[in-house]
Amino acid sequence: MDPEPCWFEEDAADFGEFYAAYIHPLHDWQADIAACWFATDDDGRYVHTTGGILVPRQCGKTDLLEFRIANGMLFGNGGQGEIVAYSAHRVDTTMDMFNSLLNLFGDNRKPPEEWRYPELHELVAEEKFTNGHQSITLKNGSQVLFSARSTGSLRGFTCDVQIYDEAQFLTDDQLSASKSVTSSAPHGNPQTIYAGTPPSEHGIYAEPFGRVRQNAIARMPGICWHEWSVESFEPAMLSDRNVWAEVNPSLGKNLLWSAVESELADMSPEKFAIERLCWWPETAQAGAINQAKWSASASDGPADDDIAKLAVGVKFAPDGLQVCASVAVLARGENRRDDMVHVELVHNGNTLDGVGWLADWLLDRKDKVAEVWIDGRSGAANLGSILVRGGYSHKAVHVMGSGDAVTATTMAVNMLAEGHMTHYASEALDASARSATKRKIGTDGYGLGGDSCAIESACAALAAVMTTRRNPMRKMRVL
Repeated sequence: MDPEPCWFEEDAADFGEFYAAYIHPLHDWQADIAACWFATDDDGRYVHTTGGILVPRQCGKTDLLEFRIANGMLFGNGGQGEIVAYSAHRVDTTMDMFNSLLNLFGDNRKPPEEWRYPELHELVAEEKFTNGHQSITLKNGSQVLFSARSTGSLRGFTCDVQIYDEAQFLTDDQLSASKSVTSSAPHGNPQTIYAGTPPSEHGIYAEPFGRVRQNAIARMPGICWHEWSVESFEPAMLSDRNVWAEVNPSLGKNLLWSAVESELADMSPEKFAIERLCWWPETAQAGAINQAKWSASASDGPADDDIAKLAVGVKFAPDGLQVCASVAVLARGENRRDDMVHVELVHNGNTLDGVGWLADWLLDRKDKVAEVWIDGRSGAANLGSILVRGGYSHKAVHVMGSGDAVTATTMAVNMLAEGHMTHYASEALDASARSATKRKIGTDGYGLGGDSCAIESACAALAAVMTTRRNPMRKMRVL
């Protein structure tokens, strides 16, 4: 039956009715999310500039995104339509969305008799099929552009709505290359939507996706986040059909019970928990530092008489404008396995007036500091030269390379997890530890990214005090 094109009427019915007529009705959970995405304030601007959805596979996420795109093109900005950029990690996912919207609006490559809805095709101005540059443009000026993020396309343009599908694979580099496209949204009403599942592949940490999730959990304004998941899992939960129903909102509808039963038989427990129960593994937290362990490690540090060695770590931020310095002291246990390291942020400043003040501070303590590790291309070599000229031994000043950054991060994360690291609580260091993300270095290693200057200086200090053989003083006091 050909549906009535209700959306042509002056008093058009709700777009949900259009979608139900031309595609299929939205499930209640999908309609609830759409209502949040399309909510506007008194000025007609989106209440939520960021939207996110974390839901198990085959529940209808793709249908919801198709709905969002079509609605924006047809009805966005009072009927003027929106410029929408859709990207996915995989080429086949991108093409599936492109073909779904072509099926709705009519594919120019097919004869008119094969168009499902000729009245919708009347609205089309242009369709492009060039690989990596697929798009659909309507006569009202709206447009949707498609890109597989691995191709690096869709640069140098602006849009109203940015949709990141398969957001668990989105990297910080890809985000930084594409996020600015909404900063000059043509209609001044931008929105970004992240949609995906928990990361399940080795080496994938889902930094941007996980960061938005954590910001939503912290109730940061402007974000609407919808998630169906289990916080943790035990073996008995895997076969619990009630748990399946709780975290799979379309189970028994477009997702079959028999399909889930088959997955349970075929997948490992961890894989099933991630794929079907939407469990976000601890190993893929957006934050690189375990926050529970970090909070529990706050301490005033060891007594002066228990300190065996002291080192300093310095980190210059990538832009060269911020520099942080931390001290680390080693307190020996009854055996090496009981050694403890305590770190403290002692400087968090800018470099607008140079680094003489930091060099002076370090030079005043050259007879106590076993070693100084310095990280950062903009400033590290210069500071190291100043310290050597001021009296530090060449062996006491180490300008870090990428391998050292991996060593420092890994060592700090492991010692924190094992209970062999404490820190002096400070607002700047704690904030840096909360926001630091994993930054891939080389093939298998990782360092820290995000707002990580302070915590990276602490990691550098910890690695220095743990690895140096120098010890200028057997007796020392905390700086």
